[in-house]
Amino acid sequence: MTPSPAVSSKPVPKRVAERVSRGFLKWARRLHDTGVRARDEHDVEAIHDLRVATRRLSEMLWLWKPMLRASGAGALRRRLRRLRRDLGPVREAEVHLALVRRLRLTAGDPAKAARATLIEQLERRRRMARHAAALRMAPDDIDRWLEGMAGESDLRAGRPRVVARVEARLGRLRSRALATLGAARTANDPERLHVARVALKRWRYAQESLGEVLGRPSEPELAELQETLGVVHDFALLDELLASPEEGAGEPWVELRRRVTRRLDLRKAAAARVIAAWLERRKAPVPGVPAKPPAPDDYRRTTRNGGAPPSPASRPRGVRSRRPPATAGG
Repeated sequence: MTPSPAVSSKPVPKRVAERVSRGFLKWARRLHDTGVRARDEHDVEAIHDLRVATRRLSEMLWLWKPMLRASGAGALRRRLRRLRRDLGPVREAEVHLALVRRLRLTAGDPAKAARATLIEQLERRRRMARHAAALRMAPDDIDRWLEGMAGESDLRAGRPRVVARVEARLGRLRSRALATLGAARTANDPERLHVARVALKRWRYAQESLGEVLGRPSEPELAELQETLGVVHDFALLDELLASPEEGAGEPWVELRRRVTRRLDLRKAAAARVIAAWLERRKAPVPGVPAKPPAPDDYRRTTRNGGAPPSPASRPRGVRSRRPPATAGG
């Protein structure tokens, strides 16, 4: 990453404020457009795209807060977080369906019957979760958020030292991401890998936002690394789902979980190798701060069930906002 320039007392150029404002408007429009798409049940990518838009806007509000005239950035971020939580159960069901369908099972495989049962349950769950989310996602809600965004994007052009303050914020995200990645590279633990992915995602989105304004290139490997960690998270959630079978599920269910657990183990090992290689290529010291759990909206469990393991018949919980691979994804 390019070192931050020394703090300057020069006013922020007007073009910087204009570029930041354009960035807000771009993602505000994306939020509106994907919100309209999300009400169409046949648009399979809409929920993912809407959640990404909420995250992008949320990180922009946090990163550029020193330039905002109004003080409602925190309240708007909370609204975006609530929307993301409402959409979480839908996305989790979609990702689980994609992963289960990708499992290669032969005709006589005992896990095949369990997979068919699970697909039926997940389809029913997805429809129910999507319907519930649509009821809480009225068009005027999105319009109100856009009105709020227009006010928040009234930026201070000419305020001294503000860009340096923004870059210092990005530096904190970078340190946090490197610390959590360093903690996860030797740990065979989906929790640590998930904490690292959340920190990496925040750093990546903020870095790309700053890069668009100041004309700096972003690090292309961050998206690939985020994708690798996301697949681990998907398999970890599916493995936990299968850990609580319905009564009388029997050996087919146990065998299905064995298949998922094996894939999870392979993904964890691959992620650890990718992280270690990435840190080695950077040749950068890894900050030694302890890894903190992510914020509640980013955590892999919500408090709806008190942290208890899920059952296949229960309503799904929130999940990350990552697009599945084109082959069927997760």
